[in-house]
Amino acid sequence: MLRHSFTSILINTGADAKKVQAALGHSRATTTLDIYSHIFADTPLWNSKLNAKMWRMYLKGVQLGENAYASPAEAADFSGMPLTYVEVAEYDPLRDEGAAFAEALRGSGVHAELHQTRRTIHGFEIAEKNEIVLESVERRIEKLREAFAKIGVGDT
Repeated sequence: MLRHSFTSILINTGADAKKVQAALGHSRATTTLDIYSHIFADTPLWNSKLNAKMWRMYLKGVQLGENAYASPAEAADFSGMPLTYVEVAEYDPLRDEGAAFAEALRGSGVHAELHQTRRTIHGFEIAEKNEIVLESVERRIEKLREAFAKIGVGDT
């Protein structure tokens, strides 16, 4: 979710935790730090600086949190969303954001399956022949087959 990414970037780049806590409406700064400071800010291939740059380029002047169409996770209401498979890498700045999205979907009654690939970073698929990548791709294909079968599309 944009709020999660933005807040994690603030915390991990040295923003004053008390100011961030006040802006978020948390009762204690430790709550803010417990939720947002454990994210991996600097990992290979993708890091907090690249993430911030991506959102600036993607949103093109729109403030974070102002455009729910920028990310499905920013929707105010998840009802009517399709069944969802969310896969996150263990050492990824976006891991917690993806997990929070899956949990928000579940909280709204949407079937959401969360899978965390172990010992991986954002973009781990670049190692095409790696066993973890092959397993992940096969799992994704299977999830697509399941989804298409539920709506009567494709070979079952």
